[in-house]
Amino acid sequence: MSQCPCPRTCKGSNGLSSFRLCACKVRLPITWAAFADALQPLDKATYGAHSADLDIVTVPDPFYKDQASFVTIPRQMLSDFLRQAKLSGLRVILDIHAYPGGASHGTYNGVWPLKCAFWTEKSKIGPEKNLTEVGMWIVEKMIHWIENLDFEPQGAIAGIVLMNEPGHMNRWKQFAADKAILAWLSEASARYSRSELPFLGIKLYMNLVETAFQDFEGVVVPWYHSTFSLEERKTRVVADVHYYMAWDYHVCDGRSDPFGAYSCTQNYQGTLRGCAEGNAKNMRRRWSQHDELVAVSEFSLGTFDQIDLACKELPVLETMLKEQLAAFAKYNFETIFWTWKMPYATDFQPGWSLKWLLSQHQERKK
Repeated sequence: MSQCPCPRTCKGSNGLSSFRLCACKVRLPITWAAFADALQPLDKATYGAHSADLDIVTVPDPFYKDQASFVTIPRQMLSDFLRQAKLSGLRVILDIHAYPGGASHGTYNGVWPLKCAFWTEKSKIGPEKNLTEVGMWIVEKMIHWIENLDFEPQGAIAGIVLMNEPGHMNRWKQFAADKAILAWLSEASARYSRSELPFLGIKLYMNLVETAFQDFEGVVVPWYHSTFSLEERKTRVVADVHYYMAWDYHVCDGRSDPFGAYSCTQNYQGTLRGCAEGNAKNMRRRWSQHDELVAVSEFSLGTFDQIDLACKELPVLETMLKEQLAAFAKYNFETIFWTWKMPYATDFQPGWSLKWLLSQHQERKK
């Protein structure tokens, strides 16, 4: 969720209304299966027999056809969510989080733990098509759907992420050529630019991660500045980055054992402030020397990547949130807390549930 000025209190008992206490934007991750009907050129019976607006059905991954399947997301459900968001004073960033064959190496890629196939393989259902081409069909379908939405749900959309963390872990796994990733992002972005979305005030959040490229600073940052004009970067294209202290081992991680950068119970504020400020300053240098748009669309209060050793004490978590928000606000970055519902994973709540943190804070104030 995004940290920005919103009313301190709000009325209503539904989830979205109560959410408005601390957020005015919601980043909604979805899979390619929300637009599974875009794959009808591969096989109409497989991908086009269901109602894209109403039906919840299972569709196979076009490459891992016998190993991975996805559940469709009825687009009427998405429209209803957008309408409710609009009524609640919220705006939504739609994020395509997973693509056919897996476009990144992570548990969220839809085919984990199978090898990422999106960048190099062809479909195994219907005619052979490069999965990158199939991915472009999905981009086109999403754009067309948004262009034709009714006024209310369309007006709730603040922006789109055409691909989350493209090529994550490619720097080490080497499942794609850097130029192939950037070429696909260039074409997908061009389709956004040629659409009605910029004129509707819907921004493009261009998500780029260091873990995907061999030379991020020397290749990717210049690519971004040459692909999008200064006017675009200041008005409708957002440099979209992720920041997690938990994976910055021995520099910014907090642990309950003696091997982290700080202790969970003492001497943590200086480290947290330095890490947050240093990261924000570096992002400013990379992306926003002329006040261009920047969003930290994922950050959290996870202090270490192993949950049994991560800090769960409220004072250190509150300090971590405060220091990150202060650093991001200093450079005028949009901030979005990465959270999810976890009814059966309570150990993860301190680092990954802002709702949990706020409830604990309120309890302590009583």
